[in-house]
Amino acid sequence: MYGAQLLTVVLQFLYAAATSRIIDAVGFGSYAISLSVSGLLSLLAIGGLAQAVARMDVLAPERLQGLVTYATVLGIAAASIMWFTAPLWGILWGDDGAISIVRWLAISTGTAPLAAIGGGLLRRQARFKELAILVLGSNIGGMVLGVAAVVAFRTPDALVVSPIAAQSGLLIGSLAISGRSLFGFARINRKSADIAYVAQLVPSRFAEYLVGNITRFSTSRWVGVDALGFWNRGDVVTSIPFQQVQTAIIQAVSPEFRHDISNSPRAHRVWTDMLILICWLALPLAALAAIVVPFLIPVLFGPGWELTGQLVPWLAIAAGLQMIATVLSSAIEILGRMKWIWSTIVTLIAIQLAGALALFVFQNLIVAMICLVVTQLVRHAINIWQCGRIGYLNVRRVNSGYLGAAVFSTVLAACTWVACAMLRESLATGQLQWGIGAALVVGAVAGLLVRFRAKLPPVQIASDYGIFRSSHTE
Repeated sequence: MYGAQLLTVVLQFLYAAATSRIIDAVGFGSYAISLSVSGLLSLLAIGGLAQAVARMDVLAPERLQGLVTYATVLGIAAASIMWFTAPLWGILWGDDGAISIVRWLAISTGTAPLAAIGGGLLRRQARFKELAILVLGSNIGGMVLGVAAVVAFRTPDALVVSPIAAQSGLLIGSLAISGRSLFGFARINRKSADIAYVAQLVPSRFAEYLVGNITRFSTSRWVGVDALGFWNRGDVVTSIPFQQVQTAIIQAVSPEFRHDISNSPRAHRVWTDMLILICWLALPLAALAAIVVPFLIPVLFGPGWELTGQLVPWLAIAAGLQMIATVLSSAIEILGRMKWIWSTIVTLIAIQLAGALALFVFQNLIVAMICLVVTQLVRHAINIWQCGRIGYLNVRRVNSGYLGAAVFSTVLAACTWVACAMLRESLATGQLQWGIGAALVVGAVAGLLVRFRAKLPPVQIASDYGIFRSSHTE
């Protein structure tokens, strides 16, 4: 799964580089607004469909087909609502340019629930290789068609081709390789535990949407649609790559959380190690992205995107924190701890509203960036306290592991900044010694990591769980 997502990230950079030279910041702002609208209705339509499949002890065809019927009805309803309310969304966000894009994205919203069930079933069956190939193929096809459409039409509306094509490919492919489990409809039983679980998660999905989009809405209304466009481009080279890795992790581990619904002895050890391992992946990656990507922005996007470079460090830090926080919050969802979910959401909405007020007063995009980082920090702190309180986590060990990862990431960021500064000086002045110095810094850091790799906590945890072996019994 990670390999497929990594290739997708590389191609996403190329896709962004191509489209950013044709569509301006205002166009990407309209597209970002449309994605936010689509995201809301897709969240409401999907609810907890994928999680409902992951929770199943037995994959009974009648249960799956009942979810297929439910998903089909929800998809049609969500797509219809999105199409007819598009002008209202344009007025709400203050951008008429988003109206036609919202209507196009109704297609992907309509297919999202069925695609969620298809992907969820393949994950539940542990068919990760097939799913990885399918996701990669769908994304590649979507981006190729997307670039062709943008080049041909040169309008913001053409940006919808990539997500629609990718979503359609994922849906068709998952139905094709999942056998006959998802073919056919069954009567929706209102007393079904699966439907009840999905319905429980729908309100929390709407609240999660508010957490993720209040500051975006405030940016569009009080800072400008072009500011949202700069934010969107920053997301492409920071948040989205991190979300790809995050998705790979969650897809692999989320079905396993069902073993911990009734008790926590296993979770106390396994969840603790899992979070430390992910933290040692997320924070160093965030540190590298925060330093390296701003140097690449002019090369990737061309002139006129300087503000995006200023946003990237904030977005990278928020994305790294989100990766860790989302894995734990996904576990809590599988457990079905609705009181935990809602107490966290209420706190986060309060933070978002405070951020919206600050944006109205200061009209500065950095305020939104600070709000992103604070939101993820608070979310994860609350979830750690909730899980630690009843024994799902060894909080002291988690905090110690996080501190080590943070110190390591800070040192790595400092070394990376020195190397990048030397390289930039070499390119600006043509003096070779600066380039040699940058290479020496990179070589020294890489050499130390290789020399002392066995002492690094993530390597030790990975070895304990047999991740470096072809087979294991953990």
